[in-house]
Amino acid sequence: MTVPRIAAAVALTLALLTGCAAEPVVPLADRGAGALGPPVTTMGALVDLVSEKTSGCTDARAGTPEELGRLVGAELRELYEPYIAEWSTCAVPPSYPKVGLLLFAPGKQIEFQRTWRDAMAKGTIGDGPTLAFGNGFAVTSGFLGVYQLGLYYLRCAYADDKVRQIPADVDNCVFAQPPAHEH
Repeated sequence: MTVPRIAAAVALTLALLTGCAAEPVVPLADRGAGALGPPVTTMGALVDLVSEKTSGCTDARAGTPEELGRLVGAELRELYEPYIAEWSTCAVPPSYPKVGLLLFAPGKQIEFQRTWRDAMAKGTIGDGPTLAFGNGFAVTSGFLGVYQLGLYYLRCAYADDKVRQIPADVDNCVFAQPPAHEH
């Protein structure tokens, strides 16, 4: 093969590869919910995500407000509900018979962070592992979310340089992902 033919073959190959490339990869943000991974915008996508990273998300079904209150308590239900577009439950065998899957309404995850921060500052809620967060969603089992799904806790007024942290969308809060051995 001659040099011009090789150059033409390489150029054609590059053109074909470029034309066949998948959708462009959008880089993640360096802070806020956008830095937690690709956005999840539908309940079906959230159920699929949990299923792919665990033993499955079986018996997924939409939940009622009353069921949310029974799952997380009435006080936390009042805190979450204004920001949630949709929520469901599923079982993640063998350890999690009922996990809540919360899908934030568009633009409401930032507002939720503000409310969470303010409730923590007032002492209304503690810093427990109640929820684990991703981009656009949360799951009610923090341990499952952080250690099996790769999600993050939301912590405010938090300082621990041994824990992976991403600045949250609101001041004085971070998304934290402690190593498994520290839980």
